[in-house]
Amino acid sequence: MDRAHVWAWDARPWPDFPERLETWIDGLNYDLGHWINARIALPALAEIVSDVCARSGVREVEVSELYGAATGFMIGAVETARQSLQPLMLTYGFDSFTLRERVAFAGRNGKVALELTSDMMVVSAAKPVFACSRSSPADAPGRVVLEYVRSDLDYQPGVAEAVAPQVAEADTAQSSVPVVISEAYAKVVAERWLIESRVARDSVQFELPPALLGVTSGDVVSIAKGERHDLYRVDRVEELGSRALTAVRIEPSVYDAPVYDLTPARDRPVLAQTPVHAEFLELPLLRGDEAPDAPYVAIAKTPWTGSVAVYAAPADSGYILNREILRPAIVGETLEPLRACKAGLLTRDRLRVRLSSGALQSQASLNVLNGANAAALRYGGTGAWEIVQFTTALLVGSSEYVLGGLLRGQAGTDGIMPDVWPPGTDFVLLDGGVVQVGQTSGARGLERHFRIGPATRAYDDPSYLHMIQTFGGVGLRPYRPAHLSASRRADGAVDLRWVRRTRIDGDTWDGNEVPLGEERELYRVVVRNEGNVLRKYEPTSVSQVYSASHHAEDGSHAILMFEVAQVSRQFGTGPYARVIVDF
Repeated sequence: MDRAHVWAWDARPWPDFPERLETWIDGLNYDLGHWINARIALPALAEIVSDVCARSGVREVEVSELYGAATGFMIGAVETARQSLQPLMLTYGFDSFTLRERVAFAGRNGKVALELTSDMMVVSAAKPVFACSRSSPADAPGRVVLEYVRSDLDYQPGVAEAVAPQVAEADTAQSSVPVVISEAYAKVVAERWLIESRVARDSVQFELPPALLGVTSGDVVSIAKGERHDLYRVDRVEELGSRALTAVRIEPSVYDAPVYDLTPARDRPVLAQTPVHAEFLELPLLRGDEAPDAPYVAIAKTPWTGSVAVYAAPADSGYILNREILRPAIVGETLEPLRACKAGLLTRDRLRVRLSSGALQSQASLNVLNGANAAALRYGGTGAWEIVQFTTALLVGSSEYVLGGLLRGQAGTDGIMPDVWPPGTDFVLLDGGVVQVGQTSGARGLERHFRIGPATRAYDDPSYLHMIQTFGGVGLRPYRPAHLSASRRADGAVDLRWVRRTRIDGDTWDGNEVPLGEERELYRVVVRNEGNVLRKYEPTSVSQVYSASHHAEDGSHAILMFEVAQVSRQFGTGPYARVIVDF
């Protein structure tokens, strides 16, 4: 081997080459090819066997006929050398025997060491020249199961099996080996194990003269049976003057270099535990059974690496687990401006959004009217959220959708609808990924500390996000009064009237007045001129008179703006409805 050369090192990255067959078709040739990628650093099988034997005090071993390399092997317990080597012997197909007073190991290869005939065997009056036997079919398994460690799937446990054909109720042999191999090679091992077990039912016993000392355990001999030659592997040799040998039948093709199909590698993204994106939402009551003073949280991360824990505390210490989020929220941003329009009516407006994760889908109109496809909009990371719904979602680009059939200002958010939502407005789909955070009513208006991160790690891990939030309990916010009107009386007074709305059980068609939803009915009426407050009223019914005398006291301005809002004892004043009167 003076002029032996290693060829070749491939510049393509391993293990993408050879696993990504959709990219490099010659990856199919890797196992039988000339590449040294990922092989040059593998320990030789002979080195592993020698090391295991040396640990047990056996240092003089013969491994010159043991070829191949191992991807990975583990000794996970206190065990003997035999217990450690048996998984390797099964996986890589080699035997152990005594050779010249030394322990020897050699791979099974089906290479014939000697062709025997009956003339070469010792003839004994008490015994046949050679005896053939076949064990019961029940002694050979009809199914074998091999448990191993997968080299092609991040060292996850793997299982390979082989089943003999035409076996009705197969006896199963099972073995677990702490050896790292590929899924394809594990299938080869299982099939070889099954075939060897079934072929080895046939065995022979014969004696050879001392002149044939070269035939020893592990050798393969060919024995002529008429015109047929069967191959047997010597398993045992007894030196009793003549040499008594026991051998089992083999099929040499079992030991040919295995050829198996490779499957294209699946993308295995690195699931790094990096900080998540968290968005707190103060929303009105959507279903009616929510806690009205508790906020919601939307968690997003691509790729999603598992459940996310939300810890809460009054200060940055003493955190208690509040919620565990099991799925990501669908979040994104708007790409076009969305102008204000009349609430509660289907519009022809379109809203183009880009999602950072997830997908949207269209819904039937009836499903939308029953609450489907609700989303929240807010710009700049602060302020109130408007609830919108959409009927159609058309995919127009990579993670980009055009939403149609919009319903604006849902759940009483028409009172906070701006003149326009600019591009870049936050978009959060209100599905099962948005979860309400636990909060007592006494915590409203107080600072709360949150730590949000992977549930598999402690809340002081660097991957956790620290946030400080204050919540006002938007679920308690009264709706803006509807149908505000102002009419002039003959005496110069202004008669204000409106219709009360409710945030609780207001979607009824039985003709009765909607529930009050508050401890008592109370409104706030503000009279303004050019932004200046002239007068305030707090009526307890849905009307108020601005008298001519009050008008005179306030300066008899030609143009006045009247603002009306419902008042909640818990929340305070809700959004104002406005009407302008020209005197």
